[in-house]
Amino acid sequence: MKLLLKVIPLEILLFLILCEIRFSTDGANVCGNSPGFECHDASKCIPLNNYCNGSNQCSDGSDEMLYNKTIHSTTGISCGHRINRTSTYCYLPNQYVCDHEINCFWGEDEKNCSHTFECGYVAFANKTQYKIKIVFCDNVVNCMNGADEIKYSPGAPGYQCSVTKTHLTNYCMLPNQYVCDGTNDCDYGTDECFCSEGDSSNIYTGDNCFRCLNRELVVPNKQRCDGAFHCNDLSDECLCTKRPPICEQICKVGENCGSCKVGEIKCKTSSDGFEKCINRTNVCDRIVDCAMGEDEKNCSVHESQLFQCNDKKQFVQNYQRCDNSSDCSDGSDELGCQSLYKCLEPRYENGVAKFDRAAYTESCDKIALCEDLDDECNSTICGPDLPAYCDHVNGALGFICPNSKSAIIGTEVCDGYPTCNESARTTSADELNCPNRFYCADHGATRLPIHIAPEARCNAITDCFDGSDEVNCSTATHFYCVPGTADYIPRSKVCNGVLDCKHGQNDECQNCAISPFSTDAFLISNYFLQAFIWIVGFLAIFGNIAVLVHNGLQMYENKNTSAIAYCNRILVLNLAMSDFLLGVYLLSIGIVNSVYANTYCVTDIEWRTSVSCAGLGSIALISVQTSVFILTIMTTFRLILVTQPFNSTVRVEVIGGVLALAWAFSFVIALVPHSWGLLDYFSSKAWLTDNPYLFVTNRTDVEQFVQRLWSLQDQNTMYFSNGST
Repeated sequence: MKLLLKVIPLEILLFLILCEIRFSTDGANVCGNSPGFECHDASKCIPLNNYCNGSNQCSDGSDEMLYNKTIHSTTGISCGHRINRTSTYCYLPNQYVCDHEINCFWGEDEKNCSHTFECGYVAFANKTQYKIKIVFCDNVVNCMNGADEIKYSPGAPGYQCSVTKTHLTNYCMLPNQYVCDGTNDCDYGTDECFCSEGDSSNIYTGDNCFRCLNRELVVPNKQRCDGAFHCNDLSDECLCTKRPPICEQICKVGENCGSCKVGEIKCKTSSDGFEKCINRTNVCDRIVDCAMGEDEKNCSVHESQLFQCNDKKQFVQNYQRCDNSSDCSDGSDELGCQSLYKCLEPRYENGVAKFDRAAYTESCDKIALCEDLDDECNSTICGPDLPAYCDHVNGALGFICPNSKSAIIGTEVCDGYPTCNESARTTSADELNCPNRFYCADHGATRLPIHIAPEARCNAITDCFDGSDEVNCSTATHFYCVPGTADYIPRSKVCNGVLDCKHGQNDECQNCAISPFSTDAFLISNYFLQAFIWIVGFLAIFGNIAVLVHNGLQMYENKNTSAIAYCNRILVLNLAMSDFLLGVYLLSIGIVNSVYANTYCVTDIEWRTSVSCAGLGSIALISVQTSVFILTIMTTFRLILVTQPFNSTVRVEVIGGVLALAWAFSFVIALVPHSWGLLDYFSSKAWLTDNPYLFVTNRTDVEQFVQRLWSLQDQNTMYFSNGST
């Protein structure tokens, strides 16, 4: 043994002994499934906050073992901690790396993990800090440099991201490294939209998302045309068929808007007749700019979640009321607080009370907003029927997570986003048995949230990732592509000319046909009319073929016949030819009706806008128009013969020339509407494919849409600078 000590340093020998002890007791697993640091000798499991704190908790000293690169480089990492303002680097075994728990002061144990948020470089410490990604945009600064809570401002680096947590939706800048990385970090996965398009900055619509015209925000398609503004340029609502009233107050290109510029909003005139123009960014900014208050309507944050200041000129979030800080310019949000419940235990920083949410709130409404949850877990005021989450409340310490023993504040409980155990979200104690909440069928196993507010159920907006909040809703608002499942579309999209259901029922086969002749099943729905078309079509084709053959042979065999007889046969031949074309038209319609039998509605618009349909229409018009012309010529020809039987001079060339003019005129009438220059003039409606706003539309609608689109472009560009272009 003495010889061994001379060769092997004491630290290595101690490490070998500890490894031997750990190997012999490896099956003990004294921490179980709970987060904690297991002493190397498996004698106990200590809380993570006692690891590397300068005081031995483990009998073998393994919780305070310093990192030695020579020994530990393959079995663990160097874990930095601050003890008495001095940096200490302890040895942390690999089993604690990427375990969804921050064990090191700088978070280096979660570096390069899929669930990690890199705060970036902290200059004063010359270190890079890491946090669990769930803290991103939670309205609490967790990174020392504030990188997790950077709010949007023009030119700010990153991707503007909406994140809903703690009953609120916040907007933060997501670092570019997390955009299109395969993980949804923003609400509804908007950071993963347009990722397959290369440079997608000029792409505004996709299968799942819509980019605001000013490129500042990407919103999910379900928030486009939902009646609430999300884009601060209003482009998510003001391009829609059904749009909020204030969209009609936007000064459009070519309009005389008085002192307002193109793209600005002209407020409704107040009783004093004062005219006011505001920028679109003033809409839904919680400050009333228009005298009639229309600029604070149709906002993404509903009025029920806002408190209106006494001066009627400003709104603040409900949670900002009675928080010991005046948010209303007139201070009215801090008045009348005596009628509310006062939270008992504020958090203090440097002797000043700090509240993450309201200092006063409604009590016993099943929504905990006080930090220690005493507004809902106080049996003295709420009685014995307390919410289940109160079982985990430990007095002034608030809610204690049973797995990590860490404390969380009231607003993090029952908000649909797990805080206690993000890696096992379906069993996270802070989100179990929450009252007055609708639980998604998969409890957020695939993607959060776990549960939603009951008023969000059946609102034609899918909030649960599995869509369970929109199952078994009213058929007046929902059309289920596959009945009994979450595969639905809003009822407004039925019969809009676009096949929205990808599976199951066809949303364009719901008695959408408006023609008196057509149904979902058939182009020609009446069986008598179907038979008539086939019979007349065959008779027209074969009967006129017989006429053409007979008269052609007669003309060939009797070349010395009179000019009158010869002209008469020419007229009959041409009439047979025009009637033959009508037979082609009728048989073609019969064939199309048979080909699309029982499924016509699927191809109704495609057929009616096709070249084939337009071609058949031209054939029918040529046939009918030429027949009318020829019958007119024949009538005139015979009238001349009857009225002037001896003096009439019949010339074959004249009859042939008149017939040529008749055919030419018919072709012109039939084909001119299809010419490129006149196609737009003669078309009453157009079918626009892959357009989220216009489907089967007319010229006026398209012109108005283009005018709205034009007016929503950047109003500060030179093109719109004079407001009159």
